[in-house]
Amino acid sequence: MSVIPAHDRLGEFLLLLETTNGRDKLCRLIQYTSKAMKWRMETTKQSEEKVKMWHELMASMSLVRKVLRFFRSIAVLRALRAAIPSDMSKMDSVLFFNILAKFCLANYFFWDHFSFAHKVGAWKPKDQKLVTLTGQLAEGSWLAEIVLTLIENLIRLQKLSSVDPSPAVDTARNAALRSIFRNLCDAPLACHFLGIEPFKSHPHGHFGVLGAASSAVSLWEMWPQILVATPSTTCTHVKEA
Repeated sequence: MSVIPAHDRLGEFLLLLETTNGRDKLCRLIQYTSKAMKWRMETTKQSEEKVKMWHELMASMSLVRKVLRFFRSIAVLRALRAAIPSDMSKMDSVLFFNILAKFCLANYFFWDHFSFAHKVGAWKPKDQKLVTLTGQLAEGSWLAEIVLTLIENLIRLQKLSSVDPSPAVDTARNAALRSIFRNLCDAPLACHFLGIEPFKSHPHGHFGVLGAASSAVSLWEMWPQILVATPSTTCTHVKEA
């Protein structure tokens, strides 16, 4: 547990950057904002230099994120294993879809390693169909994870609707709604990368806006929670969300 002065927004931001997920989501926000800005520069007939600048920033952030995700599939699989109850009678529909979503996410991280290796020139298969296949496996796994997470949270909302109101229930409902919003933003992105029509031919700048919105919500959810100090206290403790 870290200690920073109360209401120290810079300190909170630095705490966020101490986490791999925090750095990944910040890079994701920059990546998709750059994608939207590149499209904006193209549609407004700006100079090639400006278009190139935003494109290179987008590509750089994409590669940085792939590095940050090295071996993340192992961590997700460990979380999946821990989520499986020893007593299978405790396996409800929410947990079932959560476990399936984790499995798909682990698959996405695994296949994404091949994409990174190809982009940096470490993997050069003779048959380029292998590159396309690994990319489709990665993006298809991501789309499956999105769909399963949406189902999980819709079921969670349905169950919460029959529970007596309380602060804990409100917190769980708001978290489920934010997850649904994020995944509804991300679903068109996965379809776009998979080349599914009409998403394939849709203006790519719109997907940049969706990705930036999803990333902003993720960063907001991950922002360190500050326990407000009392008047006699000079510091507050911080725990990661």
